[in-house]
Formats: sequence, structure tokens, C-alpha cells
Amino acid sequence: MAKPRNADRRRRASVQEPRDGNARPAERTPHAALEPLAAQSAARGARALDIACLALITVAAFAPVLRNGFVNWDDPSVLLNNPRLAAPDIFQWAFTTMLIGHYQPLAWLVWSAVKSTFGLTAFPVPLPSS
Repeated sequence: MAKPRNADRRRRASVQEPRDGNARPAERTPHAALEPLAAQSAARGARALDIACLALITVAAFAPVLRNGFVNWDDPSVLLNNPRLAAPDIFQWAFTTMLIGHYQPLAWLVWSAVKSTFGLTAFPVPLPSS
């Protein structure tokens, strides 16, 4: 009995040979796991160097902020003349106050911690924002 022609076509379609005959599919599509260890190590080193350069540029760009003093917009009412930042009930006050017109409990808690740690110096105030 002769085989139907469609069965041969289906079998040939399920077993695909690479087009160039010599290359396997994995060789035609390189994968990171197949790269030599030295190439992976070099790529990691280059990536680390890029990240370090970006971090250094960012720190250099924002470093002048640390030399600034207090500004006269909201610093007097928020930081300098605000006795609540050093009060023992800072948690309750921070989550219930709308002192300068908006709700910012985490900012009040951070500023309280900065003020109690460093005192009234302008240097550390921009650090949590950076």
C-alpha cells in the first residue's frame, strides 16, 4: 500500500533543516549564555564603568546645592520658625497638619529627623531631596 503524499509533506515540515546547511539554529541567533566568559566579563566591566561615570557626573552636577543657604520662600515657616519639628508629638502632628497648604507627612518627619540630628544648618537640608 502506498503512503499518502500529505503524510510526507507533514513529516518534512516538522523537521526543518537550517537554510545554509552548515549552521545550527543556535549559531544563527547568538545568545548571551553562549558568549565566552571573557566577553561577558568585559561587558559587565563596561556597564559598571558607565554607571560609575553617570553617578559621578550626577554628583558633580548637584554638589553646588550643598553650599546654598536657606531660602526665603518657605524655609522660615517650615524649618526655622517651626517648633513642632522638635516636639515629642511630631508623628501625630505630621499626619494631621496642613501647615503650608498641602499634606506632606513624610516630609515633616524627614525634616524633623534632619533638624534634630544636625540642628539648624542649611547644609544637610537638601540631602534627603537629592
